[in-house]
Amino acid sequence: MQIFKLNFFYIAILFISLFKISTAYFIPFSILPNSPHDDFLFFNLGTYISEFKWLGPYNNFTLIKGPVFPIFIGSSIMLQIPLRIFEALLIVSSSFYFMLFLKKINVKNYVLLFFFAVLIFFPFQYTSVEFRILRQIIYPWIILIIFTSLMNIAYIVLKEKVSKINKKLLLHIFILSSSIFTFHFTREEGIWLFPFLFLVILLIFYLFYKALKTKLFIKILFFSTLFFFLLTSLLKAFNYIAYETISINEFKNSDYVYGYSSLFLFGEDDDTFYAPTKSSWEKMFMISPAAAELSKYIYSDAYKGWTATGCNGLRNGHHRTLKTLDCDDRMVSAFFLWAIRDAIWEAGYQTPSDVFMYMRRLGDELHNACEINYTGCKKVHQVMTPQYTFDFKRYSNLLENLILAFNLSRESNRSNDAISHPPEIKIYEIAKKIKAKAFPPKQEKLDIQEYFTISDYILGETKPGFVDYIFYEGKRIVLSGWVFDGEPYEKIISVINGTKYCEVTPNGQRKDITSKFNVGFQCSFKYDVIPGEKIDLDVYALKGKNLFLLNKIKVVDSKLLNVFDEKCYVEENIDVKDSISNNLFSTGYEHYIKYGYKENRICTPLVDEIHNIKLDGSIYIPAEENYGLKVNKIFIFIYSLLDTLSPYIIIFGLIFLLYKNLYLELLISGGLLSIFILRLVLMSIMETLYFAPLAPVYLLTATFFYYLSFLTILFIVISNIYKK
Repeated sequence: MQIFKLNFFYIAILFISLFKISTAYFIPFSILPNSPHDDFLFFNLGTYISEFKWLGPYNNFTLIKGPVFPIFIGSSIMLQIPLRIFEALLIVSSSFYFMLFLKKINVKNYVLLFFFAVLIFFPFQYTSVEFRILRQIIYPWIILIIFTSLMNIAYIVLKEKVSKINKKLLLHIFILSSSIFTFHFTREEGIWLFPFLFLVILLIFYLFYKALKTKLFIKILFFSTLFFFLLTSLLKAFNYIAYETISINEFKNSDYVYGYSSLFLFGEDDDTFYAPTKSSWEKMFMISPAAAELSKYIYSDAYKGWTATGCNGLRNGHHRTLKTLDCDDRMVSAFFLWAIRDAIWEAGYQTPSDVFMYMRRLGDELHNACEINYTGCKKVHQVMTPQYTFDFKRYSNLLENLILAFNLSRESNRSNDAISHPPEIKIYEIAKKIKAKAFPPKQEKLDIQEYFTISDYILGETKPGFVDYIFYEGKRIVLSGWVFDGEPYEKIISVINGTKYCEVTPNGQRKDITSKFNVGFQCSFKYDVIPGEKIDLDVYALKGKNLFLLNKIKVVDSKLLNVFDEKCYVEENIDVKDSISNNLFSTGYEHYIKYGYKENRICTPLVDEIHNIKLDGSIYIPAEENYGLKVNKIFIFIYSLLDTLSPYIIIFGLIFLLYKNLYLELLISGGLLSIFILRLVLMSIMETLYFAPLAPVYLLTATFFYYLSFLTILFIVISNIYKK
């Protein structure tokens, strides 16, 4: 009978897992192809990994984020396992690992089955990130594995009375080390979990000490550290072979941090939320040749674009009242680090060693100037976070933000729908690679073909915005850009050879743009582009009778020439030039045919005969017809019902466990709650510093551990109430 019970438990777990995996397969994705630091970065790097090319040719994006999520995507592509199933396998595995531990502490089998089913169908896994391909989707489950492995190690030694390292203990030690490694190199701000790890390890040490097992604790700590550093060394070796650097993340390199932080030496008294002011830059350009090399980019439209994005995000991305904040011409610190990384690349520093040497030289020149010639230089901290991070006067509203974060973590995005964003060729390519369907895009398609007379308007001298993206698919030109001078514009008009083809209202539909006014625009119109034929396109912003010509960034200008320029392609794309020097390609055109055509590179045509692909709608699936989304909607409803009682059940459950002297169960529940609280504290600090907003995507980990804590307490209490 006992064998039957055991078999039934595991068979039930298997069937629930298969149901989860089958529904996950149908969960569609959305993506922001115009988001080179997030979705498309992870996909690109993962594609290179799947082709055994590590993280691909080096550029200004390659080493800005941890490599674990690209490895995750690359493994999915390489093994030909759909990405949604690969995610589901991680969810099922980590949840099952946790259930096996709870089984050790005598939680009833039927309780564990209910718990397992509710946990693996955690619906905000997808909705909080708007179904995007982001590393947040694996982050909570990795932390769950860390927590479970720590509990297993303590249980084996203290409850099972193991006095030496055996195979079972060694397995959990390796799981602990590899999961901490995975966590550390998934996101950059992982330090928030270390207070939890430190306290838990300290508690385990105390319990080991009381049990006279201090030597065993030291051995466990040694092997855990050894495994971690072996895995880290492996990453460093890959980077050294590929890029001749052992830095895994450039933003953690000491030379890079030193140079970056030195840019704040000349801060002014009014730089509350901002990066260096215009006058600060001018000082640095005069005293530092290294800083002067950035001037071209600092005065460029690209830098203005980052400025507009940051200011608009500050006004509307944060929950405090900043709608009228005067930041139109000022760069926000949170976006400054991305702008500077782009500036360094544009300045010609295009290998890791060159970047780090440049940043060391930049820091030395600015610090030396402060020591010799300048008074009033500010003290700076060697960090990549805002310099006012250590000004504790800034934290006066931290408690308010903490309460807000708690409420928002329980009000996670519950929209069971999303949209994909063009270009569709990117969506098509990604869908085929990760073997998934996509949400359909909702483009504005407004076709107008009428003669356009500029003389009917007053032509302004300023250029208040720019066209930053253009692509061609399905006989349509799709272009997008921004206007950002702090005033609303009525229309954006696209003109080719004197004919108006598109007229749209700035509508902010690009989700990476939020604004006091609707600054983002996207225009799609029919146009038969002939390969090799130049397109004479102008885009205007209209305000009353005043017409303002928008700038076109360098890539857009080159796309409109609509020819492939071999010399320009090689010279402007340093990674291509290096690849040819290393005999990886014989010509720039060879690289373009294989990779460059899909990477929006300069000196390439808008369309050519080879890649003029006709797309169909086979990669799209509407939300209302999706089996996976219907199941997800059911669990959104279930979690919404549970949420109403969750605070009361958590409080009652903790009191019950304390009353029943269930200290191990209390430790487990308290440990999970502490992870939830630590994440809330981190995000509250980020909100207080205006470095990251209290948004569902950033609160996902807190949301997950809140519900995990609640469910753990609930099911442990149920199991103990009905214990025979």
